[in-house]
Amino acid sequence: FALWLAKVSTQKNVLNYIVEFRESISGLSRGSSVQYTGMPVGEVVDLRLHPADPRKVLAEISVSADVPIRQGVVARLQMVGITGQAVIALTGGDPDKDLLIPEDDHLPVLYATPSPLATLLDNGENLMSSLTEVAFNLNEALSDKNTAHFGNILQNFDKLTGSVASESEQI
Repeated sequence: FALWLAKVSTQKNVLNYIVEFRESISGLSRGSSVQYTGMPVGEVVDLRLHPADPRKVLAEISVSADVPIRQGVVARLQMVGITGQAVIALTGGDPDKDLLIPEDDHLPVLYATPSPLATLLDNGENLMSSLTEVAFNLNEALSDKNTAHFGNILQNFDKLTGSVASESEQI
């Protein structure tokens, strides 16, 4: 009963929000920390796929009621340490903007920007694809047939420069 009472009393001091991700949320789980400008302010209470678009993930977070979540607050997935554990990092929010207050049947949505790690991995896949194509083309350019042609060109160029050098006095 005491644990239940303590839980009820702490639930009154938090506000819930939805964070919408358009990327993989690997490393994020229920109970993961929510940070605002690097300070822990809450936790992830639920994770689910968006019902209309399974490419999106919805994370329900609970944040201490005394943290001013305003319009313009941006969320992103952030890795902590070398363990691969993820947290939701909140930043921004104009002090002149209105507070986002959850209503009974509607939680405010914070839209997540792509994390630098996700961007790097996406660009890394494109980079690896490009490098593979370059390696294939270089391998084709340096085939035995093309190497023999290039050797002939160098020999002919050597003969030409030798001929020009021997006739330098007449030129």
